[in-house]
Amino acid sequence: DFPRELNGLARYDGAFFCPLELEGVGKSYYRSVTSLLRDRQGHIWIGTWHGDLYQYDGETLHLVVENTGIVGDWKLSNLAED
Repeated sequence: DFPRELNGLARYDGAFFCPLELEGVGKSYYRSVTSLLRDRQGHIWIGTWHGDLYQYDGETLHLVVENTGIVGDWKLSNLAED
């Protein structure tokens, strides 16, 4: 079962869904994930409604790009690897 109180991004460990804490955002992150991409190295890239970009390497989530508001409030809706 998926816990109803779990919001945001989670990882299934084979028995439970475990929330992934986003670096520098903590438990208040609850930002909508708008895009996911698994790259050739197996890393997961995560784009959010607020324009932030994260990379998950299998153990740690890293904030790669933070929308500082300079270009307004925009969502990151598409990810692609070339």
